[in-house]
Amino acid sequence: MCIQSKKVSVVLPIHNVAEYLPKSLNAIARQSHKNLQIICVVDGASDNSAQICKEFEKKRSAL
Repeated sequence: MCIQSKKVSVVLPIHNVAEYLPKSLNAIARQSHKNLQIICVVDGASDNSAQICKEFEKKRSAL
């Protein structure tokens, strides 16, 4: 099995980091490994971090 065919999961704990989140998510998504799963764990954030994650997911699934 080729290493590029293995799924890599990135778990991103998120708590009130809306300011940095788009840049972080885009950096993870731009990795050379194409079989990539990004798991955002939003736990009690009081900013719009959860909404940013949902919008990012919609954009990625549209590709």
